[in-house]
Amino acid sequence: MGDFDGDGVKEIAVAFDDRLEIMRNAQGQFQSLAQINLDKNRRIIGLDGGDLDGNGMGELYLTVVSGEDLTSLRVDYRAGQYQPGSSTIPWYLRQVELPEEGRALLGQRMSADEKLFQGPVFRVALEGNDFARGPELSLPQFGNIYGFAPFKTDKGETLYAALSKSDRLQVLRATGEKLWESEEQFGGSENYVQRPDSVTVGADMRNIFLKARIESLKDGTILVPANKGSRIMASSRTFGKSRLVAMKWDGYSLRELWHTQPQDGYLADFRLADADNDGRTATSPISVWPMPTTTARTRW
Repeated sequence: MGDFDGDGVKEIAVAFDDRLEIMRNAQGQFQSLAQINLDKNRRIIGLDGGDLDGNGMGELYLTVVSGEDLTSLRVDYRAGQYQPGSSTIPWYLRQVELPEEGRALLGQRMSADEKLFQGPVFRVALEGNDFARGPELSLPQFGNIYGFAPFKTDKGETLYAALSKSDRLQVLRATGEKLWESEEQFGGSENYVQRPDSVTVGADMRNIFLKARIESLKDGTILVPANKGSRIMASSRTFGKSRLVAMKWDGYSLRELWHTQPQDGYLADFRLADADNDGRTATSPISVWPMPTTTARTRW
């Protein structure tokens, strides 16, 4: 969600596997604005925004996999139309709300071996028309770009909400000290990256699933999806029920404030925003539930 063309009205961007669609919902009128298709050997695994050039118009940043490499893209509004950048970006990209800093676009390299990530998470900077690595982000032991959100406590301490390997929601200090862990599972993602498999007999590649998005708001509220379904198989996942939960740290645990009505289907992503441009931020986020086909539906 964001004003991507500078007209003062927010647009909605939705990423499918093979394309980006940009739309607008203004006062109940839904309008498709643009569609950008990718080559068939490239797949979108993430969509985030930012305004790195500071011109007041948001850019879209697509994390794209091509075979065993990352060929991520910037898409922005130029010369009256939405256009992808002329060069690709070899990083995972994700926007995160950082306490006392605001929203920042983060990056991380893909590992050259069987793992997903290599090296630290860093801020992405724009130097002219080129992307550069900015200052690194100090993170607890989980150390990758997905499935975490830093937040400020009432006492001014910065803590991290993060999903564990088993999708338990945790609260950690920057040192890695675990302060709390949930009994139930949260998150749950069907989004994956394929990496070489040297362990499984007869398999060349394996699916490694990414962690779901967690968001922190400026008041310290944590938004986390809760997808219900099968996590048993290492190579596949299926979720049939979902909801979004808002939680707040009370000094001892993350306490639930509210949750959305449970929905049929898998919650792929969400964003808290004024989705219909009526001047009011929604009381619950815009969410995206993909259908079990190649299309998707959005619900407010």
